[in-house]
Amino acid sequence: MKQIQAVIIDDEIAAAENISILLDSYCPEIKVIGMQHSIPTGYKLIKQMQPDLVFLDISMPPEGTGFDLLDMFPNRNFHVIFVTAHQDYGLKAIKQRAFDYLLKPIDYKELIQSMTQFTASFEKTNSLTDSNQEAIIKLSTDSGTHVVKQQQILYCKASGSYTEIHIKDRSPILISKSLKFAEAQLNMTVFKRIHRSYIVNPRFITKINKEDGGNIFLGDIQIPVSKNYCEDVFDLVN
Repeated sequence: MKQIQAVIIDDEIAAAENISILLDSYCPEIKVIGMQHSIPTGYKLIKQMQPDLVFLDISMPPEGTGFDLLDMFPNRNFHVIFVTAHQDYGLKAIKQRAFDYLLKPIDYKELIQSMTQFTASFEKTNSLTDSNQEAIIKLSTDSGTHVVKQQQILYCKASGSYTEIHIKDRSPILISKSLKFAEAQLNMTVFKRIHRSYIVNPRFITKINKEDGGNIFLGDIQIPVSKNYCEDVFDLVN
C-alpha cells in the first residue's frame, strides 16, 4: 500500500508539530506533506498538495473555524479528522462526514487506533475504486433494463423528475429517477458533480471555458459549470 498523504491545519503551531511528531513516531503509514496555521493558508495548502487526509483544528480565530474551511470545498475529495480542545462539536463533525474527532491533548494510543481504522478503510475504498472502474450499472426504463459500463457514461443530466444518461456511442437513456439517484449508483471517485443538474465523467472533458460563468466541453457538447463547483472543476482538469 502507498503511504497516505496528510496535511495538518492548526492555528497552534506547537499542537500541529505535536501531531506531526506523533504520526512520524507511531504511524509510519501516514506521511505529513504539509502544515499550515490559518484558514487562507490551509485552503491553499489543500489545493496545492491534494492530500488524502486533513488533520483539522476547529477553532481558528480570527478567520473562523475548520468548518468554514471545509465549506470552501463543496466537492471534497479528501478525508478529515478533527483535532480540537472542544468537546461540543461532535455532532457537527459527523454532519461534515469527518472520519474521526480527536481531543487535545492527543493520546498517542487514541491516535494509533484512529489511524489503524482509517488505514483499513482507506485501503478498502481504494480497492473498491480500482475494481469499480470497470463496473456496470443497470438502468430501468419503460422499454426494459439497460446494462451500461460506467466508464462509457459521458454525463448525466437532470430533466425535471427524470435523468438523462448520455453514453458514448449510444443513444441517451431516460430514467424516471432523480439525479441524486443516479449519483448514488455511480462511482463518485471517478465522476464529478459540476452543477445542480449535471454529473460528468472528467475523462471525456476536451475543453474548459471560464467565461460566462464557466463551462466545459465533452467534444461538441457544452455543459455549464456551477459557481460552487467552478474552481474544483478547473483544478481537476489542470
